Amino acid sequence: MSLNQAVAASLAQPVKPEIVAAARQVCARLGGDAVLFYGSNLRRDDLEGLVDFYVLHRRPARGLAALIWPDVGYHEIGLGAVTVRAKVAVMSLAQFRRAARGESIDTTVWARFCQPARLLVANDLAMAAAVTQAVADAIATAARFALALGPGQGPAQAWWRALFRQTYRAELRVEPPARSDAILSADPAHFATMLPLAWASQGILLSGSGAAWQPEVPQGQRRRWQRAWRLRRAL
Repeated sequence: MSLNQAVAASLAQPVKPEIVAAARQVCARLGGDAVLFYGSNLRRDDLEGLVDFYVLHRRPARGLAALIWPDVGYHEIGLGAVTVRAKVAVMSLAQFRRAARGESIDTTVWARFCQPARLLVANDLAMAAAVTQAVADAIATAARFALALGPGQGPAQAWWRALFRQTYRAELRVEPPARSDAILSADPAHFATMLPLAWASQGILLSGSGAAWQPEVPQGQRRRWQRAWRLRRAL
């Protein structure tokens, strides 16, 4: 199985119908072309609190939206007796893809979307394919930085734990160390599956077993990724 195939299967897994209906309404309100769902409500499989949506659109970002993104807002969606409350981030597909590939200083997009997510709305097959590729790129970017920041040898969770603790420390909204453990324990199969596929997609060979993976990468390459991380953390 390739990374893209694994991502497509993950994005297609079912969620509560109320969340799908809410995503469709929000997408229509904002003139979007796709909606991704991720975060704590996905991990818990409930409607409590705020669900997290990313609404992506094909049109180019203009004005302030081209410089300051994503545009984050609050939405309430009435579904009969149920009200879904959502935190909604909006950005162009081009911005999302660039951030997912690690081409910007931003870490939040690839650090979020290397985690489990669902594609709830896509206006056509081309949009679905583009979003799937972007999420695969986010996982590949995260895997590179996990290699730079991780233990050198160990199970998948050790690499991801090292990555998340560093990304949370680098954000303005600092999360406690236990946050990364909660994310990993919610869906360990996702992280164990995606990490070797992401490394393989970039030509990184892997030795050892699942309990002690050891990616084989030149030290010069690892140091370049470490320098790239230090720049992002400083900024």
